Amino acid sequence: MPLKNNVLFVQMARSAGTSISIAMGLGRVNAYNLLKGGREKCHTWNLRKIHHYAFEYDKLFAVLRNPVDRMNSLWFFEQEKIKNYAKQKNTSPQNFFMDCCQKFRETDSWGNQFSTFRYMLEEMPESHRLLNFKYISSEWRKLVNDWQVPWDPTLRVYKKKVSRGALKLSYTNKQDLHELYKDDYAFAEEHGISLN
Repeated sequence: MPLKNNVLFVQMARSAGTSISIAMGLGRVNAYNLLKGGREKCHTWNLRKIHHYAFEYDKLFAVLRNPVDRMNSLWFFEQEKIKNYAKQKNTSPQNFFMDCCQKFRETDSWGNQFSTFRYMLEEMPESHRLLNFKYISSEWRKLVNDWQVPWDPTLRVYKKKVSRGALKLSYTNKQDLHELYKDDYAFAEEHGISLN
């Protein structure tokens, strides 16, 4: 949840957060930066919690990404951790992951990377902008120019290389994810953004 130049970035996992934080001049922002460096860097909180702690900001933006793509990216990015947790729970990695998606769609604690858009952006003010992940480079450049903030208008892409031996989510898993996160598609549509 980076805050700079009175602009709040509601950061959601696997949605260009690292690229944007670096372009804002904050470096890599993650869960371990909790309030490090004052209020510029804080944990991935939803807006209700941000308002509770009386963070002040003039404008807000967030990036919306197709939730199935976002969860698939999270699956690959955190696969080793998922395998270890699944082994401890005596279940398959896919079952453990899908269970997390089911349980943590509305949380800003350990499982916040599974949270839905609607939960994270609850109490969203009028002065907001939602960016579409599909067009993130051009939408980011437009935001920087429109809001006249002193940030780098060019985003660098940071991708984790996926090994050939990585486990994949099944077609059924992806269908289940689509159903679990159907409210995210509706939320995006309500705000004029197509995630398909």
